[in-house]
Amino acid sequence: MMIQMLLGAVASAKLDATMTEGFYDDGSTQYIGYATGIGIGSMSSTAVAGGYTLEGCYDAISGTNTCYVIISGFGADPGQSFFTSVVVGGTTKTSASASYLYAGGQASWSWSGSFGLDGSGTSSVVIT
Repeated sequence: MMIQMLLGAVASAKLDATMTEGFYDDGSTQYIGYATGIGIGSMSSTAVAGGYTLEGCYDAISGTNTCYVIISGFGADPGQSFFTSVVVGGTTKTSASASYLYAGGQASWSWSGSFGLDGSGTSSVVIT
């Protein structure tokens, strides 16, 4: 039963990939993870189910810490509940608890705190 539940969770994932973490410090904020906008990190896959693209999954560390998931390719606002949760390494965040923004085909979910990335090595990223 447990194996079926785990297989079902993986089968329903919108994205199940491995992130090679990158790091960038702009002098006031440290960005850690994967972000196309600033050219850090890489993903084994950026293809999100439905024809969308993962553009970012990262921590922004400054006076306050914030973590982000950014997905592009939408023709209209997909809504905050486009996904249920994201698990990065061992840290789970839910879309319901996120701050949400949509503009120009790109949706962004952000949370206070961090995914706990360190800028070296790899982390699993599962969006369901």
